[in-house]
Amino acid sequence: MGTILPAMLYLALLFLPGIALARLLCRGEQRLPAEWWLPLSFALGLGVHAVACSLCLLILGAIPWIGIYLFHATVAVAGLWYSSARPGFPTLDGFTPLPADANRNLLRLLALVGIVFFATLYHNAITFPFTGYDGQAIWSFKAAILAHEGTVYTPTFVDPARVHYHRNYPILVPMVLAGLYRAQGAVNEPGARVILTTFFPMLVVAFFAVARRLGAAPLVAALAAVPLFSLPWRNDFGERDGGVLGSGSIDLQFGFFAFLSVACFMIYWREGRRWQWWIGAICGGLCVMTKSEGLLVVAATAFANFAQAILAPGQYTRRAVLLRAVAAPVAAIAVALPWLLVQSRLPNFYDEDYGGQLNAATIAAGIERLPVILQVTGADAARVWKWNYIWVVFAALMPFAAAGWLRRKDFFLDACLLPWMAACIFVYTISPLNLAFHLSTSSARLMSQMAPLVVLRILAFFLERLTPR
Repeated sequence: MGTILPAMLYLALLFLPGIALARLLCRGEQRLPAEWWLPLSFALGLGVHAVACSLCLLILGAIPWIGIYLFHATVAVAGLWYSSARPGFPTLDGFTPLPADANRNLLRLLALVGIVFFATLYHNAITFPFTGYDGQAIWSFKAAILAHEGTVYTPTFVDPARVHYHRNYPILVPMVLAGLYRAQGAVNEPGARVILTTFFPMLVVAFFAVARRLGAAPLVAALAAVPLFSLPWRNDFGERDGGVLGSGSIDLQFGFFAFLSVACFMIYWREGRRWQWWIGAICGGLCVMTKSEGLLVVAATAFANFAQAILAPGQYTRRAVLLRAVAAPVAAIAVALPWLLVQSRLPNFYDEDYGGQLNAATIAAGIERLPVILQVTGADAARVWKWNYIWVVFAALMPFAAAGWLRRKDFFLDACLLPWMAACIFVYTISPLNLAFHLSTSSARLMSQMAPLVVLRILAFFLERLTPR
């Protein structure tokens, strides 16, 4: 309990400002069910922490941890007081009641299985150490440095003689874990694993909420979430680690923010609620602060928003929706800007200069790599023991989905996912790293980041065609 209780209290400290911001952003809604406000509060609370820490690093050069904790409490109290004292803000309800029909017991059974699965994940988090290289040498290591030294402007980050790769990697997750370490006065790895594990139930709950918003019945939404439980959320995808989240990599955490960003933008174009646009933009910025691939998510959602604004603006004028499409990536970058300014001051002593690879000769030479890249990633995607059937089904449905593009319907997710995939393949073609090494260490992790959206795309495909109108 000495390691777990501090983690739970720290999670509560992160949740409270997120709850306040969720109520403030969702003004105009009458109520928010738990399947919405829980993941939104979690994401926004982490965002408050990461942006506050980044601003301190940018302005002060260090993170005053006591000030960060007081800032969380202030945001929570002020936000909840303001939203409670004025009308128009939503009430936070429990989970949507189960329907009184024959499916009620089956839904209860699925919920029970999910709870047991989550309990197993938390048991593994408490029991087993990080086993992956990235978890030990990058993310957990950065968190320990931040907790101990309170800054990134230290020889541990900037001295090339120190063994510390990826010094300018985004550090949203290490900043979150460092807050726990600093509050407890020691590195609490089991507590850190509890925090990292919490992303998975939040992702499942968010998936269920989005599926219901798309028109899926409760049982259909619950069954559609089942494949998420079979996906390999780990770094090395081996059998030797201590459970699904045992490696310490943060691809699940990145996938959570990416899912919320893309899904909220998609729902925004269907319903037009302002808070959906804001959550999409904010979570896009949090993607940038979590992993380098976050810029791909912002670019992909920007492309999809432009495509939607031009091809299917709905009830709004094309000028109005184009302005919103332009503003979305701007808002996302604005959220991440404090960290991007800090990051610009940090060196990278690892051979990953992709910007220097953008020349005609490298791009032309990279075309020869395409057959190998497609063969390796395609073979991996076809491994049903690893990915279930989600990539196989997704590939099989794409020719049929293309017919919907011509009718300017049901294309937002495709306009996000396909450019995102294409950009990842392009990076492999110009990568300065050994191709076999680069694919073996990253391709499966990139696919795991997209996997929740792929499952959502499959569900949306069938809902579009089978739901009575």
